[in-house]
Amino acid sequence: GVLGIKVKIMLPWDTSGKTGPKKSLTDHVSVVEIKDEILPTTPISEQKGGKPDPPTGTQPVPTA
Repeated sequence: GVLGIKVKIMLPWDTSGKTGPKKSLTDHVSVVEIKDEILPTTPISEQKGGKPDPPTGTQPVPTA
């Protein structure tokens, strides 16, 4: 499909393998309860590791 989701319609499990797959397929679905999130009351800013800032020292300009 457009979202890249593939769907196959499978026949039920058949031990003889004539009308469906010989091996039973796992169709176990686990539903996990949603955890309660604590919403921050103030905005937090974090700086991730990046390139260090170059030194801002002044260098004399050569004159010819």
